Amino acid sequence: MHRAAGMASPLRLAPRADVRVRQDASLRPSAAGFTLLEMMVVMCIVGIVATLATLQLTRNPRRDLFDQSRHLAAQFEAAGDEAALRSKLIAWEPVPGGYRFEIRDDKRHWQVLSDPVLSEGSWQSPLTSVEIHYGEPDGTSSRIIFGIEPIGVPVRVMLHSSLGDILISGGGDGRFHAEQVR
Repeated sequence: MHRAAGMASPLRLAPRADVRVRQDASLRPSAAGFTLLEMMVVMCIVGIVATLATLQLTRNPRRDLFDQSRHLAAQFEAAGDEAALRSKLIAWEPVPGGYRFEIRDDKRHWQVLSDPVLSEGSWQSPLTSVEIHYGEPDGTSSRIIFGIEPIGVPVRVMLHSSLGDILISGGGDGRFHAEQVR
């Protein structure tokens, strides 16, 4: 470039040794990205969260069936208590795909019970069959009937599934429990 005549060259000042220049923190190289340690911590947290999510999503159908049978045993106890409180017969019977509770009205007709605890239910795991035994193993029935008094004889409900068998049993005193048979 040519300089015009009479124009002075731009003045350049040399930095003074006693003056410190303040650098903006956003211009430092270390602030431009993440450190290796920060990345490793984030990856560990992501791995732990992913593992927990996978464990929660993986359901065990055999355990689900056992949990449902324990819930059903508690419903049997509640049905006995409810029958005594209402002074009416309450029945439990398996139906295709699930089960239901019924109550016998004053006209001796059975009606589906509309109760939040004793509501109709469906099997979470498919069952192949349900057996109800009163007293001796050959005393089979299609339903369990709960009355004003406890049943008085042992009751066994066998839930058969391809995942295994579950036995819900009551000793005749109104208390029931579930156990895995195989």
